[in-house]
Amino acid sequence: EQLTAFSSEDFQSKIRSLQQASTSSPQDDGFQLQGRAEVALEVQKEILPRYGFEGSRPGVHAMLSEAAKYLGSLEVSQLLDSINAKLGMKPSACARFRERLRLRMAPSAAASPAASA
Repeated sequence: EQLTAFSSEDFQSKIRSLQQASTSSPQDDGFQLQGRAEVALEVQKEILPRYGFEGSRPGVHAMLSEAAKYLGSLEVSQLLDSINAKLGMKPSACARFRERLRLRMAPSAAASPAASA
């Protein structure tokens, strides 16, 4: 659902505006795009509650924590990359995002009671 919403012309126009306003070099891969989180949250605050997450930054982090558990799945990784591409990330940034998500979530997954069950 996020992929569809982020694919809309209105949303893509907002991403292009952020990219044009960015002070990053043309070689930048879009990993850090100022204002993207706020623009994305406008969409996510409507979608996330339908899936049991808060429509807030903590809700986005909770959703990403859940998604991180399935990064080993090609389908999940490809969907995450497709969403991030709509958020203005080039393939190198998508790969870096997945790796950081994997690393950030690994310790909490190991410490989780469900992991030891």
